[in-house]
Amino acid sequence: MNLGSTLRGLSRRWWILVVGLLLAASASGAAFAVAHSTYERSATLLLLPGKGSLPSDSQNPFLFLGGLTFAADILVRATGSENMQHQIELEHPGTSFEVIRDPTTAGPVIRITVTAGSADESEVVLKQLTDEAASALHDLQAAENIGANERITTITVTMDDHATVRNRMRIALSVAAGLAVAGLTVAVSAIAEGLSVRRQTRPGSVTISRRGVGRPATDEDPQAGEDHTASSALPETPSATTPSEAPLPPAARPDR
Repeated sequence: MNLGSTLRGLSRRWWILVVGLLLAASASGAAFAVAHSTYERSATLLLLPGKGSLPSDSQNPFLFLGGLTFAADILVRATGSENMQHQIELEHPGTSFEVIRDPTTAGPVIRITVTAGSADESEVVLKQLTDEAASALHDLQAAENIGANERITTITVTMDDHATVRNRMRIALSVAAGLAVAGLTVAVSAIAEGLSVRRQTRPGSVTISRRGVGRPATDEDPQAGEDHTASSALPETPSATTPSEAPLPPAARPDR
């Protein structure tokens, strides 16, 4: 079956397609209404070296950030641990977060992104995670008995004041629901067309020709379905005789 015959078959079942498209639009709208928007906030933290680790001739910590990238990676692991994820999930169901070292910079910058079901909840969780990062960094250095004057600290570089609304999930669910119903509609229409064609072409069905109508063929009369209209319509003509069989004239008859 080629594309043309498929399209013609679907056009004969246009009412199924119309109903299915209406159902697909309804399913897409319902999925978009049921799904909720998410709210996203992010913050970036910068690690700074302790004053005791700076040279005596320069007390500018921003000039000595190169050796803190390894410490930033360790802090990312500590803040984004599975224990912290489970804690956030228990306290704020449906909220997720991501802690990474900012790939857009070469320095020890950590980026925290929170996705929640409301703007207020995203703000609360983001503040909780920034505090957790500072606390985790303090505990790691205290466990190694590092002096307070040499400990690495964090400062907040950026923090979103307003949450960004994300509708990716709502759009994805609505599109998936619409495509699923539309595909089911096309499948039902194709099945209905195939069953109709099969009923018309099954053995023993009445065939209609351009010259006349035949009757179903049976085992006793296998040629009943053939069209004999042309042969029966021809007039009967006498058969021609051959020259050897033609009657002789009287003069040519032999004497007895």
